[in-house]
Amino acid sequence: MYFNNGSNTGDGFRFEPDMLPLVDDAPAENAPVEDNTKSVRLIFSRAFLALFIYIAVSQIVMTVIEIASAIILGPEGYAAISQNYTVAIIKSSICQYIFGFGAFLLFIFKVPTFKPMSPAIRMKPAGVLSMFTVCFGISYIGSIIGQVLSNAVGAVTGQVPDNTVNLIISSIPMWLLILVVVVIGPIFEELVFRKFLMDRLLCIGEYGAVLISSLAFGLFHQNLYQLFYAAMIGVVLGFVYVKTRNILYPIIIHVCFNFFGSALPMLLDDYIYGYYDMLQILQSGGQVDQALMAKYESVVMIYGTLIGAICIFGFAILIKKLKSGEFRLSRECELYVPKSRIIDTCIVNGGVIAFTLFTVTFTILSLF
Repeated sequence: MYFNNGSNTGDGFRFEPDMLPLVDDAPAENAPVEDNTKSVRLIFSRAFLALFIYIAVSQIVMTVIEIASAIILGPEGYAAISQNYTVAIIKSSICQYIFGFGAFLLFIFKVPTFKPMSPAIRMKPAGVLSMFTVCFGISYIGSIIGQVLSNAVGAVTGQVPDNTVNLIISSIPMWLLILVVVVIGPIFEELVFRKFLMDRLLCIGEYGAVLISSLAFGLFHQNLYQLFYAAMIGVVLGFVYVKTRNILYPIIIHVCFNFFGSALPMLLDDYIYGYYDMLQILQSGGQVDQALMAKYESVVMIYGTLIGAICIFGFAILIKKLKSGEFRLSRECELYVPKSRIIDTCIVNGGVIAFTLFTVTFTILSLF
C-alpha cells in the first residue's frame, strides 16, 4: 500500500499515484458551504435504529421461544434443555440470522448509501494474510483489557463475571462451532457492520465511518470480554472494506480469525488440557505416562509458537503500516458537517441513543 510509482507492495496492495484524491477537512475557502447536519443526524439515527431493531427483534423472538418451550416441555423438560448449549446456540442463530437480520434489512435499505472517497484497490492473498495477522495480534491486547476489567469487577463484587462465550464454544460439537462461529457468524457480522452500516456512515467520511462502526461492533457483543478486541479488529476490517470496496476480504479475514481463535484451540483441547493436567500431577508428586506427555507437550509447543509468531508478525506489520502512512484514509466526505457539530450530530440522535443504551445495559448485566 505504498504511494510510489503504482508498484506492487510486499503485502499485496497496489496504488496508482494519479488516483490519490486531494483531501481536506472542509470545503475550499470562498466555496459555497452547505451544512448537512440535519441530513447526517437523520442518516445516523435511522441506521442505528436498524441495528437496534436487529438486536431487539432477536431478543424478543428468543424470549418467545423460551416461553413457548417452558409451556410445551414443562418445568423438568425446560430445565433440561436450557442447560444444553447446542440447543442454545441453534436457537440464538435462528433468532439473530433469520428474524433479527431480516428485520434489520427492512429498515436499513431505507437509508441512503455512500461510497468511499479513496480509490479502490485489489488485495492479493499476501495482503489478506497480513491483515489477518494484524487482527490477531491486536485482539490479544483487547482481550487482556477485557480480562483485566472483568477481574476488577470481580474484585469489587466478589464474583468474576462468567465468560459465557468461551463456555459455549467449549461445550458445543465441532461441526456446530465451525458452522456457526467460524462461517455463518463472520458472514452476517461483516454484512451488517462493514457493508450495510458503513455504507451509510460513509456520509461523514472514511475515518468516522470506520471508527463509529467499530465501536458499534464492540458494543454489539454485549459483554466485557469481547467489547475491546471486537472494536479493535473492527477498525482493521473497516479499513480493509474502505480500501477494497469488497466485503469478501473482511469476511475471509474474519473467518480466519474465528477459526484460529475458536475452532483450532478446541481441536487441540485434549492435548492442551491433557498437558497441563499432567504438569499438575507431576507437581503434586504423582506419576504420568512420559511418552504421552511428550506428545502433548510437542503439540502445545507447536501451537504456542504458531500463535506467538502470528502475533509478532501482526504487530510488525501494524507498526510498519502506521509509520509509512499506509493506514491513511481520505478526509473527504459527501455531506459536510462543521467540526463543532460532528459529535452531537452523530451521537445525539434517537437511533444511536437507543442502540447504545440497549447494548451498554446488557453489557453491564452480563457482569452479574
